[in-house]
Amino acid sequence: MNNRERKILRFVLAITTGFTLSQLINWQLSYLTPILLSILMGGPNIDFKTGMSFFAVIVVGCLFGLLLSMSLVDYPLVCLLVFSVLLLHIYSAGNRGLSPFAVIMLIMAVTVIPLIGIASINLSWLLVEALTISGFVSVAIALVFFTVMPTEPDPVMEVPEPENTQLSPEQSALISTLVIVPLLAYYYSFSVTSAIIVMVFAAILAQTVNLATTKKGAAVLILANGLGGIAAVAVYNFLVIVPWWPFMVALIALTATIFADRIFSGKPTAPLYSSAFTAVLLLVGSSVSSDSADAAQKFLVRLTQIFLAGAYVVAAFSLLKALSNYLNRDQQQAPAAAAETAVVTDIGA
Repeated sequence: MNNRERKILRFVLAITTGFTLSQLINWQLSYLTPILLSILMGGPNIDFKTGMSFFAVIVVGCLFGLLLSMSLVDYPLVCLLVFSVLLLHIYSAGNRGLSPFAVIMLIMAVTVIPLIGIASINLSWLLVEALTISGFVSVAIALVFFTVMPTEPDPVMEVPEPENTQLSPEQSALISTLVIVPLLAYYYSFSVTSAIIVMVFAAILAQTVNLATTKKGAAVLILANGLGGIAAVAVYNFLVIVPWWPFMVALIALTATIFADRIFSGKPTAPLYSSAFTAVLLLVGSSVSSDSADAAQKFLVRLTQIFLAGAYVVAAFSLLKALSNYLNRDQQQAPAAAAETAVVTDIGA
């Protein structure tokens, strides 16, 4: 078994374990555990020290989000300004190498917790508790499988980039922030908490700046999330037809294997399949853990919300790209006009 196959097997076993455990115990927001696990298992190997640092990030981020809930939610402009600055720094840190797991947890901590706190500070406390438990369980499971099934790090391969196409970490972070802040302002202004999934998933997708700012990349982003939605529908309907625990475990393992093959392909589109698999885990996990009779309706609502998040991110990236091209065109035309005037002046002289 080569290194890539071991990574795929480790990924599948960890996801299946996390999904099964979250459904059996079913604590508040337990379906977040396999989602967080997919982020951890798709990254580099982690040891105990790294795992504890991840857990520290969760605790600190959640406490900071709780602090925002108790101090700034009553001051809209100040709160949005603080949100914007925090998101800019989080995205910038992610572009400079901060773990995607830490980025996602920090984004959720500094945005979702204060938004929930608008309705009730008690709900913020419950969310902090749920995020902390899910984060701790996901890190613990990841540490077990990274220890039991170690793999060699992949060799670093430098891929040449065309000139003037690669954005700096600060530019990418600024674009990501500009994409999310309008959505965050809408949620904050109208106290929208029922469709919080849209904002969270959009914040995750907004990290794919270098890919999504091209027409081909935007098409791939839509396609990958569309495939994630289709896969989620298929998995959910299979579970409705065969509501049997062993079948659920086998089906999740099979789905994880299919996506892991793409996630560990080494291709530039691999992060998009990771996002698509996140959508599958979110849709299926939250629906299976629901005890209500309208679980199917909630599944369709969440599926629509996921598609809306993807559509919003693509539309926002496209708008920013068009605006950037327009401004660059004006800047390029100005020097050209000045040079032409200079030539005419020289000839006249």
